[in-house]
Amino acid sequence: METKSVKGSGGIKFLELRQGACSVKIYSGEQTKPGKVYQAHYLAFLEAGKRQRQSFGSIETAKAQAHIDPDPFGQR
Repeated sequence: METKSVKGSGGIKFLELRQGACSVKIYSGEQTKPGKVYQAHYLAFLEAGKRQRQSFGSIETAKAQAHIDPDPFGQR
């Protein structure tokens, strides 16, 4: 799996994980909850034609969840 840091439109930085034609993006930012600020990492991907987002507390956990199946339809 190839990993690279990318600066997208609007200056937003994200980490792109790519395997073949499939890719997922991990965005990092801060999430504020009553009285506290937390570092958050968001895994963004398409599933069934809809954008999905999952949030994680550590970048390592987000990378582990970013598993990409190179043959999602089982046509091997």
